[in-house]
Amino acid sequence: MTEDEFDNTWCYFRIIESDLQNTSRFVEVCENNLKTYSSEFAKIIMITCSEIDSLCKMLCDFTDPKKNYNMMKDYANILLKRKPHLTERIAFIGTLHCTPWDGLKIEPEYDSPLWWKEYQKIKHNRYNNFEKANLENALQAVGALFVLLKSFEPTIRLAAHSFKMSDEKYVRTGVFYNQP
Repeated sequence: MTEDEFDNTWCYFRIIESDLQNTSRFVEVCENNLKTYSSEFAKIIMITCSEIDSLCKMLCDFTDPKKNYNMMKDYANILLKRKPHLTERIAFIGTLHCTPWDGLKIEPEYDSPLWWKEYQKIKHNRYNNFEKANLENALQAVGALFVLLKSFEPTIRLAAHSFKMSDEKYVRTGVFYNQP
């Protein structure tokens, strides 16, 4: 993965995040509204998870270009070996927070986070799973992309011999921020 590819992914994250932020004009981001579902949340979840899929493939290829990576089960091995605390990373969204990679594991048996499972249901049968296209899954998915980008940024920047890296300890975007 090149630094330009990484920067493009950050730019795309900002666009997705802006779309999510715009939904707050209609659905307040609060605990009571987490199960509110809509076509806009479906769109955000689909786009975000597609971007996560692409980013995971690039990160895995960056780590081990000889293998073929096609699904979250394949990515989990590399992600968790490179960043074992990924499942504990927290993304804050206003007064809410999430640990979007919680649930990802490779041992004793592979498992994926709930939002990823729900994305798969939306992707394969949106009409029967429309209620899964909710605020909570949108926040978790976008938060997962944010955490993934922040977790792997030092590795990518170091490999590119770049010093453009933002402060690893604290980053605030339009909606998301990490622990100070």
